Amino acid sequence: MVLAESPFSDRAEAYTVGVKLSLAQWLTMLVATLLYAFSLTALLRRNLWRRIPVLFAYLIVVCLRDEIYIFGLYSWPIRRASSFYWMGEGLIYVLSFLLVMSIWKEGLGRLRGLWVVTRWVLPGLLLVFLAFFRWNSQFTPGSSPRPGDWLSDWFRLLSQNLSLTQALFLLGFFFVTTFFSVPLAPLVRQVAACWFAYSLAKVALAATRYVVGYEFQPIFDYAGSAAFLGLLLSWAVLLWRAQPADLQAPQPVYILQGGSGRLAGQLEAVNQSLSRLLKV
Repeated sequence: MVLAESPFSDRAEAYTVGVKLSLAQWLTMLVATLLYAFSLTALLRRNLWRRIPVLFAYLIVVCLRDEIYIFGLYSWPIRRASSFYWMGEGLIYVLSFLLVMSIWKEGLGRLRGLWVVTRWVLPGLLLVFLAFFRWNSQFTPGSSPRPGDWLSDWFRLLSQNLSLTQALFLLGFFFVTTFFSVPLAPLVRQVAACWFAYSLAKVALAATRYVVGYEFQPIFDYAGSAAFLGLLLSWAVLLWRAQPADLQAPQPVYILQGGSGRLAGQLEAVNQSLSRLLKV
């Protein structure tokens, strides 16, 4: 994640990668490693990893991907480094979506009927978005005829579309939980808010690069790294300061008349109907 773009997008020709990182990049990696360690320690120390296992797995995978990739840049053949990079990216895409799903489960898990429907709707919407992306990618200008470069371009477009999809799913989550006054643990809401802000930043940066062109690439790389470091710092602070009460959602209060309490009561009625229909 700290490495915003693969060096293979620069049309590297050498058999080995041999990339030399600047001092700023080394400092970025050092800060990121410390934040990884800080967040993982907080998850283990407070036993939070059992409550948010996908976040724990996501941090471990991203940390290992970055560390192994950085030290492999100097000696690996380019094909091996390229394969490792994109395999890591693919796994991170999957974990990112699972993290969004786990956030939705925290909000709707108590409402069994609604959660069962949501559990099928979100992957279906993701497939629709990916199908649209596949159809739209054929109209993307400037695609390279070389397979290696085309793969880099394709994964970059995939990353942009997944970031947009992720932001939309999180926006929907906040709309549902806020509009219907769904009880939510404070820590889960804060972690989701940081994830949503980072997703919006990625979408904004990707859109700017698309409009401005590749001269925006250096700014895109450093801004993307800064945004990810901001996400890691926010998560580290939240996880380290978390108290047991932050993991407890308040009990729902249903009001027969007026305001969001009435909407929450209606949501509960819909959930009970779906539970009977789906027999869950």
